[in-house]
Amino acid sequence: MEPSNSKGTIGAGKKSDKSRRSWSQREEEVLIAALKDLVANGWKADNSFRIGYLQVLEQSMAKTFLGTDLRAIPHINSKIHVWKKNYSSIFTMLSRSGIGWNESTKMIEAKDDAWESYVKTDLNAHLMRFKSWSYYNDWCEIFGKDRATRENAQDFVEAVNDILNGNTQKINQTTEEFNDHLKGFVEDTESMCASQIGGSASEKKKGNRKRKPKEGQDQIYEMLGTFCEKTDARLGDIARRIGHDFDISQKREEVYAAVGKVEGLNLQEKLQVSKFLVKNTKELELFFSLPDEAKEEFVRMILAGSQ
Repeated sequence: MEPSNSKGTIGAGKKSDKSRRSWSQREEEVLIAALKDLVANGWKADNSFRIGYLQVLEQSMAKTFLGTDLRAIPHINSKIHVWKKNYSSIFTMLSRSGIGWNESTKMIEAKDDAWESYVKTDLNAHLMRFKSWSYYNDWCEIFGKDRATRENAQDFVEAVNDILNGNTQKINQTTEEFNDHLKGFVEDTESMCASQIGGSASEKKKGNRKRKPKEGQDQIYEMLGTFCEKTDARLGDIARRIGHDFDISQKREEVYAAVGKVEGLNLQEKLQVSKFLVKNTKELELFFSLPDEAKEEFVRMILAGSQ
């Protein structure tokens, strides 16, 4: 059974967190099986599940546990969020030198120095070392990035239709699922960034080791901003090239008429010069950049073979 952070009792004077619920091992096993079934049936695309998957999971749980109080929001959504967070931590740490996996015990094995170095970059991992993670292989199958089968466009169309049709209940659930996808994306990005910032973080003074959550978010936003800037620059370059090619294409269409304005040329000479310019882009651009009197001299040079 996956280590549970849920508590059966709430301290006096504290408000109850409705998303916290103790799960039985059987309930977790049924949820794991239902998630695998969704993956197998194409409900996963681009490393996230299609909108509406939480409702399907709730129905699956209700069929197995008649009268259950488990709901898509907040119980199932919260459980999946915790699982994915733990999966991300284990997956990332196993790529580090000095940290390994014991398949027989389903536990993390690590050298002390390697572990201390890693937990500085992943606060979620602090209490993970001496626990058994029996669902890790299942999480790899469910949350792994090699199982995408469909396009997210279906999710977008479904969400738009819900809004247009005024399906308030579905819209609320869609919003929750979208927020969960976004949260998962941020966590995945932070995990990927951890290996890059880990080295520098260990060299900082103790007073600088506590990073505010906002700083981590700012790093992600900065990365996204840089990516967008590079993408925008690349698209701008592509647009300029397309525009240049289009301009050259237009000049090729106009070249015979332009050459025809040069006095004293017969039909064969017009065709000869036009053919030469069409085959040689640089000469074509030069020809159209010249004033009329220079165009005439340039044509004579082409015919004389001295261009």
